[in-house]
Amino acid sequence: DKKEEFDAWAENYGKEEAIVFYSNFITSNDEENFQQGFGINERYENWMWILVRNQGEDWKLISWGWGIE
Repeated sequence: DKKEEFDAWAENYGKEEAIVFYSNFITSNDEENFQQGFGINERYENWMWILVRNQGEDWKLISWGWGIE
């Protein structure tokens, strides 16, 4: 159940709410991508982004990538 997954992420970071979403993207042919740990001209699929917050606060990106636990 996705709600349980979101609740677990929020609790793990001491927050009330969490959003988990996935994206696909291709990096550019830029050396900066390589320096940040990405491949150059690489396709990334199902890249996970996790945001958390307490009600009334702004969302904060706390983790991203593959194989996040």
